[in-house]
Amino acid sequence: MRTTRKRKIGFERAPTTETIKGYTLFEPGPLLLVDTEVTSAAQGLVMTDNGKHPHLNSRIARCWIHGKPSWKNGEFGNRVDWGVRAYDFSGKIEDTEISDIGSEHALYINPAGNVSVDGCYLHNLGGQAVQFYFRPWESSDPERLGAQAKTLVVLDTIAQQYGRNLSYAERQGFGFTFGDVGPETLVVVNGCYQRVRLKAFKAHGGWWNSYGGIVVQNAVSVVIRGSTVDHRRPDRPIIQVERAGKVTLLDSHVPEGLIDLQLVEWLTVKGCTGGAYVRLRGVPLGQLGELDVDA
Repeated sequence: MRTTRKRKIGFERAPTTETIKGYTLFEPGPLLLVDTEVTSAAQGLVMTDNGKHPHLNSRIARCWIHGKPSWKNGEFGNRVDWGVRAYDFSGKIEDTEISDIGSEHALYINPAGNVSVDGCYLHNLGGQAVQFYFRPWESSDPERLGAQAKTLVVLDTIAQQYGRNLSYAERQGFGFTFGDVGPETLVVVNGCYQRVRLKAFKAHGGWWNSYGGIVVQNAVSVVIRGSTVDHRRPDRPIIQVERAGKVTLLDSHVPEGLIDLQLVEWLTVKGCTGGAYVRLRGVPLGQLGELDVDA
């Protein structure tokens, strides 16, 4: 299904057995979607209800989820908002391709437990590739689910050409977002490849190029291992961690940009390459490829 090597990931789409126009699950229970092509829905291609029921132990595997490819001057020709928008979700999304999502993100997940995105190919997107965000008003049990420990993993996944819809500049941001997912959350990005090569467009009074690669807000630990984050002239930090007990950067490549680590208690950097500049708690440390840090 997939082959992975350091800084180079290949993806081969699996043959699907069924084609459907949109999939919705508005009742309790796991979301199960396997070997299916999903296309041509008006808003989200795969949707669950807005925080009314938990969808635990879900699985999306070997699917092709896509809108209609159509671009002109940085604008989408389709109005598909999301590839997958799932509330109260836990489980796995694996070996799946999501592409040509018009307004927003390939994956929007409000996590209700452990979630893994494994071996996926996410490309040609109006907004972000992966957005995890715990929002209490989108949860059936916000106090319990917001406080519980979670592990959120993006593994062996390719994300390319995201942030293309300039009409929604506020929806750009970062390729992988782990937004306020909870102080007891472990975040892992392992063996991933993120690359954006977009022309500079004039949008909302300023120049915009590609934006950031990974942002994490409020996690107990962040591990980025064996991954590449490669943006041309990012206009904000390429990696940004706003609060974490520990950040670990291992065997990863970030050629340019700023790695901005705020309110991070402990940092480990080993075996990394690239000219991205690292800043820890406001203090410049130097270029990523020159650092060997455990402090």
